[in-house]
Amino acid sequence: MQTKLFFIRKFKSIFTKLRLHVIVEPFSNAMLHLAYMSKLSKWVRKQKIEFNDFYSSKWDYQKRFGLYTYLNDNYIKNNAITYLEFGVAHGSSFLWWLKHHSNPASDFNGFDTFTGLPEDWGPFKREI
Repeated sequence: MQTKLFFIRKFKSIFTKLRLHVIVEPFSNAMLHLAYMSKLSKWVRKQKIEFNDFYSSKWDYQKRFGLYTYLNDNYIKNNAITYLEFGVAHGSSFLWWLKHHSNPASDFNGFDTFTGLPEDWGPFKREI
């Protein structure tokens, strides 16, 4: 652990001294997206879920209900949850959770702008 921490600190020091952010920053959004896609890909592979549509070029929105059932039955069960849905649209997903998750201590919140979000919205476009 000490060796790993040493190398992390050394890398940070060199990165800062050499101002490598100038080289890396233009690619940081793409690298973040790749890192998160890697985590998603690993999770999908591990789960072996037959109702996902991660591999298709056409989204099948009906498959989400199979996924919700799987998550509710295998992970959430009767635990209290805080459910936040951003982009409620017609509310089908939101209504599904209201009907199928019965813990009275759960909290359900849906948000929608009704106009969509601007393309440059979100943490990946902000300057630090």
